[in-house]
Amino acid sequence: GTLVIGQEQDSVGGGFEASQCYLGDIYNLNIWQYALSEDEIDFLYSSGRCGFAETENDPQVPYSVVYGQEPQGNAQFVDGSCSDSEDSSIGKVLRFPPQSDASTSNYVQFTADFGVDALNSLSVCTWYFKSFSDSGRFFLSYAISGDDNALIMGEWSDHFVFYIRRARFDTDIVLEQQTWYHICATWSSDSGMVVYVDGENAGEADLSLGATVPSGGNLILGQEQDSVGGDFDRSQAFAGSLYNLNIFNIQLSADQVAQIYGEGTFCEAVPDNFWTDEQIAISYNTISSMAPSGAAVFESGEPAWRHGAKECAQEDIDTEEHNPNCWKVMEGKRFKGKDNAGELVALDFESAQSACFVSAECVALTCEEVDEGVMCTMKSSFKKTKKSPRHTSYKFVC
Repeated sequence: GTLVIGQEQDSVGGGFEASQCYLGDIYNLNIWQYALSEDEIDFLYSSGRCGFAETENDPQVPYSVVYGQEPQGNAQFVDGSCSDSEDSSIGKVLRFPPQSDASTSNYVQFTADFGVDALNSLSVCTWYFKSFSDSGRFFLSYAISGDDNALIMGEWSDHFVFYIRRARFDTDIVLEQQTWYHICATWSSDSGMVVYVDGENAGEADLSLGATVPSGGNLILGQEQDSVGGDFDRSQAFAGSLYNLNIFNIQLSADQVAQIYGEGTFCEAVPDNFWTDEQIAISYNTISSMAPSGAAVFESGEPAWRHGAKECAQEDIDTEEHNPNCWKVMEGKRFKGKDNAGELVALDFESAQSACFVSAECVALTCEEVDEGVMCTMKSSFKKTKKSPRHTSYKFVC
């Protein structure tokens, strides 16, 4: 049959009336060959206008087919944005230097206004990427008068930990280097803590029951506070990247976490319904407007991509794929000099080479085998080498 968008047909392909023609905009029109379930419709709606949601079966007529047609008259397809044009945080990754350059000078700090005097439930969701191999560092610390551990997130003894009002949830979650994870840590004074990784429940604990988290404290990304606004420890300074970190004023349900995770859609914004329901206490847009200290930096486009992030800002970048054949191998040698670009532990030499490639500074590696796989020193230049039977070095020559 003939499908017409914008008019009502009184005969096949014609018989239009001016009084019945459509006035307005339409976006993402899809037609399915079956009746969608209530759950599918709810998921499509709650994912927002630019949502990532999928249905059990693909549309019979997807919007890509509609978009491929030639509009008639004054109807037209116009370029629009699925992101809030006022949201400058889209694609902007918060990056901290790698472990070798970790410092107490690197952080983002501000006074946290939750919009209420105190929260009796909250959730923190973020994309998380670590560049350290030691057993523990912290990426978020919220301190108030009398309690420097009001809210802490990070790793300790090789596992993810989550503090609320000094109560620590030691999870069984182990996070690998050079890998993006979506983490949601949730808490309610009625039911305790639940932590999700990549949209899945990864652990629960009946902790901090009956507690509250007051507003107006000092929130720091990249350091762990032992007093309000200070007493940092270099060994606990975060090394890695964060993206789209939002603090919610509710304990998110499993379904809500799944919506935000969006099946791993890194660049997707938080669905519209969380904004309209006023469930975001501190947005990533607010965080990204803060001036970082030290060598911490917000970056997007090619710099972010080179450090392992997805490209979200629709900038033109050189995304030439990594070519393993571009590495020259030097058995029994290591590079000399202090021009280090960081340390990394990887499962194998190929993974280490890939991690070096996405770093803007790394052009060479000196590696040795360890129990966890291989431990490598990234080099920002390669000059002299010396003999070292236990090492293998690589330099990128393309």
